[in-house]
Amino acid sequence: MNWNTADMESLKGKVAVVTGANSGLGFETAKELARKKCEVVMACRDHDKASEARNKIEKELRDPDLRIIELDLADLNSINDFARRFREKYDRLDLMVNNAGVMHLPFKRTEFGFEYQFGVNHLGHFYLNSRLIDMIEETEDSRVVCVSSLLHKKAELEFDELNSEEDYDRKTAYGDSKMANLMHALELDKRFKEKDIDSKAIAVHPGYSDTNLQTRAAGNHLKKAGTKLMNKVAAQSAEKGALPTLYACAAELEGGEFIGPDGFKQMRGYPTEVEPDERAEDKELRERLWEFSEDELGISFQIH
Repeated sequence: MNWNTADMESLKGKVAVVTGANSGLGFETAKELARKKCEVVMACRDHDKASEARNKIEKELRDPDLRIIELDLADLNSINDFARRFREKYDRLDLMVNNAGVMHLPFKRTEFGFEYQFGVNHLGHFYLNSRLIDMIEETEDSRVVCVSSLLHKKAELEFDELNSEEDYDRKTAYGDSKMANLMHALELDKRFKEKDIDSKAIAVHPGYSDTNLQTRAAGNHLKKAGTKLMNKVAAQSAEKGALPTLYACAAELEGGEFIGPDGFKQMRGYPTEVEPDERAEDKELRERLWEFSEDELGISFQIH
């Protein structure tokens, strides 16, 4: 079945948080959720870019319900501030979409000393989810959607080296962060089920989609030009790339699925359940990642 946004029912009365909602997959996700009457919180680092994105959506849709709350996933203080401001405004969280990410960066650290790709893509979202988990649990049929990547298969996930500058490889670091996104969703869903909580966690990947994530990561002007050309020739649109995320938000699912495109090598197509790298199914490895993340952040992320 070629599932698309026409198959989504109304989401009126529901509240969603979409990280990185100002561009690419996050923008398309926020727009389509708003089209279905969901109240969408655009969780973005740059308020001006988020405002531009909101204005663009408002020109296309009739009276979308959009709110901007600034969020920098590289800064734990910013995450705490976001959670506080969200709680002041809302008493429910139906859809937590962990979408924002960075890709193939030279080595640098977040505000709190984590390698930047792993720190933003995984640890930032892990910490954000821990700050809002009670609201997620208390909202009937709530969902946490974690956006991974086909490149999760490039992960090495050597825990002793995840924050090390020595022998740093930007592609491996990105793969590690995307494997962590996938494993976070699968482990979170397992813990929901163990506690008999009416919440689900689902992992997704967008295939090969034309977004500015690749061009920002490309480096020099020549590489950026080559990436843009490759995207035009081989990639599917950001609208199509957002379909697995929207499917995870709205379709009938059990939780614990990995959703990606149904086409050749999962590069493009319509959303369907796909097979992850077998390491993601390793329960002991997932538990170790969870504990590692708690230790790095200095928190206890408990499902109640």
